[in-house]
Amino acid sequence: MTRITAFSEAYPAVNRLLPVYRVEFDRPDRLTAYVYTETNALASLTNRRQATLLTAFQWIHTWSWMPRPLEGLRVALMAAGLVTLILMAVSGLVMLALIRRSGSAPGVRGWHRIAGYVLWLPILALAGSGLFHLIVHSGPDGERTLTLSPPLELAGAAYPIQARWDEATRGLEVNSLSLVQSATGGWFYRLALAGDQSHGPQGHHEMRHARFDGRPRQGEVVYLDAATGAPWAGGDRAYAIELGERFTRVGRAQIEDVGVVTGFGEGYDFRNKRLPVWRLDYGAPVNATVYVDTASGVLADVTPDAARPELASFAYAHKWGFLAPLGRDVQNITIGAVVSLCLILMGAMGLQMDLKRRGRGRGRPRK
Repeated sequence: MTRITAFSEAYPAVNRLLPVYRVEFDRPDRLTAYVYTETNALASLTNRRQATLLTAFQWIHTWSWMPRPLEGLRVALMAAGLVTLILMAVSGLVMLALIRRSGSAPGVRGWHRIAGYVLWLPILALAGSGLFHLIVHSGPDGERTLTLSPPLELAGAAYPIQARWDEATRGLEVNSLSLVQSATGGWFYRLALAGDQSHGPQGHHEMRHARFDGRPRQGEVVYLDAATGAPWAGGDRAYAIELGERFTRVGRAQIEDVGVVTGFGEGYDFRNKRLPVWRLDYGAPVNATVYVDTASGVLADVTPDAARPELASFAYAHKWGFLAPLGRDVQNITIGAVVSLCLILMGAMGLQMDLKRRGRGRGRPRK
């Protein structure tokens, strides 16, 4: 068991939670859990096979092997590769539309031509959205990080409720407890009651899906005045709005909508790890959606209105979120199958045709 205080290739910044404890089990598959003790959360769960795939993904897909000082070169080279794919898809489509051929081509050329009709759009979608994502998130501040509330000043605080806990919490099944301070200076105990755990995930497969879909463990939230034990009429919604005012330094009059997020999806995805959170939609001058976690008093994420086109592009054109209603397995298998067809029918067959053409050219006598 090791305390982790910095992100690494084994525990990348996409996980966002620090510090965590790395717990490795003595098993053949080297099952490893990363535990975030502040909120009793499982930040990540992996094994030997998944760790190998993660390393391969980082090296091949994101080029993490390049040193940090060469970040500009990494972005430029990756962008050049993506632009090449986009030009290939566009030029192939133009050829298919403008060049009329009599009859079907034999063998490899026929399959390559059929693939061009079918696969130009997936190639364009994957490469175009990837380029958009690369440009927006390049640089040292590409990953948004959460923001903590100011430290609590506990000097002089009194909590007379201590002697009345039995009366105040009788009949309640408490999942977590926090001490919070309102904007007016009042102290409150935040009690998150236990939610329905009768249908919790079983086994590694269901737990993995639960991590990506998000399943909050708490139910109703109760606030008790730390001095009197009386319930706070404001409750979780009022405290969420106070947190929004604290982090944005903008009054609540600029909030256009407030809601609870209980699952990961577009705008607030699984990378944030925290559920449930409150969503605060701000107009000018913030022009963003702010997500706050009332259990720990943190700013979990901010989505500027200007970032929504890139988020939608990445969610639907790159990760094919439109297949999500069919299930995550169907979504992953479909993307994997299409990418494999692109590599085989467009890449490998195209290379074979080019090599054969070059071979015929070298075999011709010079004039």
